[in-house]
Amino acid sequence: MYYEKTYTRENCLLSLQIFEEERIEGLPEILSGWPPHTDPAIRSATGGVCEIYYSSNRAFPILKEFIAEKIRENKSFVPEIMEWYDGALGPLEDSWAKSMPLGSRERLVGYYYLAVRASAGLDMSYFIPDIEGVSSKDRELAIGMRGRSGDFLERTGRVMELSLERLYPALGRYSKYISKGELESEAIPTMEELIERDRHYIFYNHRLYTKISLEDFAKGIGVEIRREKEPSGTLSEIRGQTAMKGIAAGKVRIITRKDELRGFIEGEILVAPMTTADYLPAMQKASAIITDEGGITCHAAIVAREIGKPCIIGTRFATKVLKTGDLVELDADKGIISITHSKQSPHSK
Repeated sequence: MYYEKTYTRENCLLSLQIFEEERIEGLPEILSGWPPHTDPAIRSATGGVCEIYYSSNRAFPILKEFIAEKIRENKSFVPEIMEWYDGALGPLEDSWAKSMPLGSRERLVGYYYLAVRASAGLDMSYFIPDIEGVSSKDRELAIGMRGRSGDFLERTGRVMELSLERLYPALGRYSKYISKGELESEAIPTMEELIERDRHYIFYNHRLYTKISLEDFAKGIGVEIRREKEPSGTLSEIRGQTAMKGIAAGKVRIITRKDELRGFIEGEILVAPMTTADYLPAMQKASAIITDEGGITCHAAIVAREIGKPCIIGTRFATKVLKTGDLVELDADKGIISITHSKQSPHSK
């Protein structure tokens, strides 16, 4: 069995744990008979930026078929679930709007379980529109709910991080590495332990590991990590999927962490693994947007269409091939990024 990277996120440990807990606590509440056995994801974080790997026995197709069967059994399943999701999402939306720290440890723990519960509805809203045979009315209902919660993880994580920093001011930004179990038991790690997690940690099957590489960890549990092979040699162009048509040219700026956004300059081309609401000021300044990840309904694609910026998504390795300061020409009509001058190669055209 092998694992492949599915996406990248920069979130606190608590928010990353939500989706691990969801398959045990959240989904069974709305999907009777769930879960069949599914392999847990491997989350490998360096400097707070987490790569999420899923197994070749992927849970997504299993869950999608499980939902499809429920829809076939009950024609009212979609409106009933979306009504349930509307109620579960409301308390979270209130906290997102305020974007303020919660006042106590107990409230933060309660908020965590609200998010676990609501994340099951988030999954429903993403899978239902792509299921064959779903009525146009039900599809639009699910898409509407998905639109309300597009930045679910980022907005929830922001409230959690603010709350952790308020609760544990001596730990500063390192409080983001406190786990749910540690928060509940009040067994807060030392600063030294949290700094070690900032260097690198792996979260797998409800357990946290440090001081071990991803490859060594994978060997230890008897699986293979398959990384996408990066192109060798000097590339003249990169291809991806058109999210918003348009033409642009300029200097690239690579952003892999939120704290790098402060240095973004008007007119540069933003290149990132993915984007979230935190990236909006830079996206508005950018002449164009390029991402490694994402589909046509990802955050970068939606925002690019709203603000009218040329955007190419799903390039897979733009952040690895390009360097800050490279000159590129972007033809988003065709999904092509031409490298006109690379800092790595004096022979660029």
